[in-house]
Amino acid sequence: ETEKMANHLTHERQRYASHFELALTQQIHSLNMPKAQFNIQLTTQKRSREGDDRIEFFLCPNVGEHQIPLKDGASGGEISRILLALQALLAGKEKSTTLIFDEVDANIGGETATIVGDKLREISSQHQVICITHFPQVASQADHHLQISKEEKEGRTMTIVQTLDPLSRQRELARMSGLKS
Repeated sequence: ETEKMANHLTHERQRYASHFELALTQQIHSLNMPKAQFNIQLTTQKRSREGDDRIEFFLCPNVGEHQIPLKDGASGGEISRILLALQALLAGKEKSTTLIFDEVDANIGGETATIVGDKLREISSQHQVICITHFPQVASQADHHLQISKEEKEGRTMTIVQTLDPLSRQRELARMSGLKS
């Protein structure tokens, strides 16, 4: 019975791997990695509770480069975008109603930050999205904006969270952009 179940699991993984590769690659392309390729490699391992398969994710971020195991060689910005692409694929399929992204835009540039902000807005049609960001391009996509800051009071560091109204939001986005309000 175990053999039968393990074989079935391997078959299903093989069947869905190519669909998943294609769908995730398309999402990654939409996040300003237009030539990247995502691949899944299934290899046989000693049977465990998870079956007979070792599953490894690979990324070829640019044309002419070798694919590398995602866990070994992807940059912080690449990993951030792959995780965001994964969340975009899962949007509406998860039981979770709230998704929290803590600096999902780490290690990316300005144009890509705009694209990430758009993708987060897209995901927010299916889930409540809470995003911690330092990019005004991302923050400007939010329906609600909280400013989190720290200040010292009586020898202690305090965290202050303020809900921003439309005018203070404009000022904060300008501040985040490096502009004087």
